[in-house]
Amino acid sequence: MRRDDFLDFASKRLDKCFDVLAAKGKEYDRNDDAFHNFYRGGELLGVEPELALVGMFNKHIISILDIVDDVEQEGIFPDAEILNEKITDAINYLLLLNGLILEHKKEQEAYDEGSDYRINTVQGEDGRFVL
Repeated sequence: MRRDDFLDFASKRLDKCFDVLAAKGKEYDRNDDAFHNFYRGGELLGVEPELALVGMFNKHIISILDIVDDVEQEGIFPDAEILNEKITDAINYLLLLNGLILEHKKEQEAYDEGSDYRINTVQGEDGRFVL
């Protein structure tokens, strides 16, 4: 693929990622919190929200690995729509992880400075941020 063609492809993929993030945000956000599911999932599992996100992300990675296995082992290529969905979801999970880590860092810095500032969480006795 020529570089210009690839850059055009990548630009369109990132536009699609943004559209999906915006649309799914309406489904998954609670109280305008883009990371609600990960804080809630972390609370249920007793882990940090980042780890809860990685657990949810694994489902997408496994699907992508299965697609790669099908191509490599059997020469079976996925339907373009399915491949696009899986790749878009994987990119979006990485974007969500990046944002969640940055938010968590900001919360920790505020806590370290003695501020009462919290975005959505409080720090429990074990040092974990929980709802």
